[in-house]
Order: sequence, then C-alpha cells, then structure tokens
Amino acid sequence: MGSQLDDVTLKIINSPKFEIITTFLYSTGLRESSSITEGNQTPLNNCYLLDYGLHRLRAAAVDFSFAQALSSLDCPGLLEALASDIEKRYLEEHPQDGRRADKNFIVRLAYGKNGEVHIMTGPRPRIPFIQYYPTTLPDPNATNIGVPVVDLFVDPGRIEPTLFTKHKTTFRDDYSDARARVGLTPTTPFLEGEVLLVNQRDEVLGGGFTTVYFWRNGSYVTPASSSGAKIGVSRRWALENIDVQESVVLIRDVLEGEHVWLSSAVSGFCRGKIRFINEAM
Repeated sequence: MGSQLDDVTLKIINSPKFEIITTFLYSTGLRESSSITEGNQTPLNNCYLLDYGLHRLRAAAVDFSFAQALSSLDCPGLLEALASDIEKRYLEEHPQDGRRADKNFIVRLAYGKNGEVHIMTGPRPRIPFIQYYPTTLPDPNATNIGVPVVDLFVDPGRIEPTLFTKHKTTFRDDYSDARARVGLTPTTPFLEGEVLLVNQRDEVLGGGFTTVYFWRNGSYVTPASSSGAKIGVSRRWALENIDVQESVVLIRDVLEGEHVWLSSAVSGFCRGKIRFINEAM
C-alpha cells in the first residue's frame, strides 16, 4: 500500500464523501480501429480506454491505502463486467437514444474507501473533428485540421503537488480555486476555457481537466510526473502511442498565444491556445 499519509491528507480522505474517480466517454460511435464493426462491437468498445481508467483507480487506491477498493479493483473479470453494467445503465437512463452512434455520454466511476463503486452517466456534446485514438499529432499551428481551439488561461497562483493533483478524486479545491482565479466557473463549458496549473517551482502541471502537450525542439512533450502532473488516461495513450515524452516545462518558457494540444478521456484530443490572464482580461 501507499506511504505514510500526513494528517491533512488523512482528514480529507476520511470524509465519508471522499472518493477516487475516473471519467471517460461512452459512445456506440466510438471506434478504436477499422477492425471494430457493428457486428463485433462489444460494451467494452463503447467505453473509452476503460482499462486505463481502472489502472488509474488502482494506483489511487494504493496511494491512499484504500484496501477494500483495491480488492474490488483486483476482482477477476472486472473490466468486462463494468462495461456491461455501464451499457445496461446507459440504456436504462437514456432509452430515447438507444444505440445512436451520434450521441456521446460521460461516465463517472467512483470508489469509496469501503470498495463500493458508484456509476453516473450523463449526456455530453459531440464535438466535430475530435480524435480519440491518434497515433500522431499535427503541428498545433496548422489551420486546416478543423479541430476546435480552447483558450488555456495560465493560473496566476501556484499549486502544491500532492496526491490530489496526481490522482483524480472528489477533492478538487485546488482546481476550483485555480479556475476561479482565471474567471472560469464550475459550469463553464470546456470549449469556453480551461485553466493551466503551475506548481510552486514554476513548473507546469497540466490543465484542470486535461493533459497538455507542448511542441518543443521538433516533438511534443507533456509535463513530467515529478512536476505533479495528473495520471491521465489520455496522457497514457499519448505516451504509449504518439511520439510524446515527459519533460519539465517551466512557465517562463510558455508564450502568450502559443498553440498546444489538450486531451482528456471525455473530450478526446483538441487544440489549445495559451492566454496569460493579464493579457486576456
């Protein structure tokens, strides 16, 4: 299990409402490769990188010493069972959409300290031209690829890297505070803005909801785990399948108006544009 936890962390995780979570896209229109057709589509194919999401949850359970959650996550056949449960819930909660391939949904898996899993689903806007399984990322300054560009506002504050920046949990105070500092609310749609987090050493962590990819010396880099970057599901896809490397990214080397790529397990891969708050407001 994880290392000794400090009193502040213990107080947070001992709250009955605290959970470790992962979120991802569910869609019957999701295709990893041309080999997946209507005839061989399974519930698991509709859940974006669910296996990565469970791996992420397991890592969080270890670090937070959630023994019962870890036991639940280690159950044989869990991946397929969860995918089937998610499909059943989707069809029950959204019967009007049936198996329409043009509909997207967000799924939230949450585990408490007692090992119980809670599943929530909800509709998600479908964004044109978004990729989910890229093996390359175009030059972020390209103008002919049609992918939306999201303003990425640099947080003027500084975040201390903790287990709560490493893992996705229900404790999001640092993220909420950072969004507020750049004028974003909890309900601001993703396409209307994202926040770029910076640690106390002036190293970039990533976005509040996204992994960020910077073009450096002819290839893409994403903020290093040592900077406090979150263990993102789409981040893992990029590190394993795209020519992306981890690197420390100092905020002093990030430029106003610089184009980057962003990714998440809900919104896929899209572009971003750096905005410093004193320049943007």
